Amino acid sequence: MNTARQLLFGLVLGLTCAYHLGIGVVSLAAPDTTLQIAAMLYDVHASAIAPQVVYMLKALGMYALFTGCLLALALSNPAKYRHVVIVCAGLLIMRATTRLLFFDVLHDAFAVEWGRNLINVFLLVLQAGVLVSLCPTSEEEPEAAPSRSPARSLQPLLGEAREVFASASRRLAPIASNSGRIFPSGIR
Repeated sequence: MNTARQLLFGLVLGLTCAYHLGIGVVSLAAPDTTLQIAAMLYDVHASAIAPQVVYMLKALGMYALFTGCLLALALSNPAKYRHVVIVCAGLLIMRATTRLLFFDVLHDAFAVEWGRNLINVFLLVLQAGVLVSLCPTSEEEPEAAPSRSPARSLQPLLGEAREVFASASRRLAPIASNSGRIFPSGIR
């Protein structure tokens, strides 16, 4: 993948990650601020915050933090975690679809206008499109120096552990006594 495409992909993935981490923290720590951010970014207008809304914002904040953490993982190695990027793009498409299908609810609850809603839908779809179309595949990753797989480096340790467990099993295995009852070895 050429450098401009890599930069665009990294920028969009990084911003998506930062947004989710940031809005997650703000939703948990300061629900009032979350509504101010929503008003600025999405033209969502809410008057008072009922306790139920505060609770829902905190729950949504946890999901946003979780999404942000997954995206941070994907940011570390997009080709390896391509499936995370694809799922995130799916989430963005679902958000755009919800804004279209339930616009009447969005408008009635938060006074969002149709034009502003379409701008947000366009941005969500564009973001998802960039993530899916520019996410590197494993074939596009440069070949790294061969390294020992974690499983291979653990082989000697696993062999020792197997021996320890086998030895313990032999010592604790039930044996038949003269009376026909079964006891662990050493107990008669």
